[in-house]
Order: sequence, then C-alpha cells, then structure tokens
Amino acid sequence: MNDAPAAQTLTLAGVTWDVYRNPAAEKDRGNFEYALVTSAGTSSYLLVGTADEDEFAAVATAIAAQISANGQAVTQ
Repeated sequence: MNDAPAAQTLTLAGVTWDVYRNPAAEKDRGNFEYALVTSAGTSSYLLVGTADEDEFAAVATAIAAQISANGQAVTQ
C-alpha cells in the first residue's frame, strides 16, 4: 500500500492482520478502500476491496485455520 504504515493491527480467529485504509478522496479510491494483510510461512495474504469491515472480518475468520496451518507447516 505504497509503503504507508498500517492504520492498526487486528486479530481475528488467532491471526493478526495489518489494517490499511485508502487515504485518497472517496472518488479516487477505485476498488481499494480497506485492506487486511498478513503472512504465514512463506505466503502473504491480502484481502483488498470496498466491502465493509464486518464482511472483511467474516472472510478473514473463514480462512484463519488455513493461514495458521500454513504457518505451522513451514516452521515444523
């Protein structure tokens, strides 16, 4: 996100995410208003779009077990 610092961190279902918000004027945001970013093992996970924060949380929670398993598989 153009080297911008994360606005905050958020933990959902045991996975810690960096939260990014697009600071551009609403008319200039395109399809990026909000993003969640995390890493596990050698993979990075990015959820980016214009959905509301509850919808992002639902998706992040739904994939949390797979992300955690990926991190564990690499570190064993």
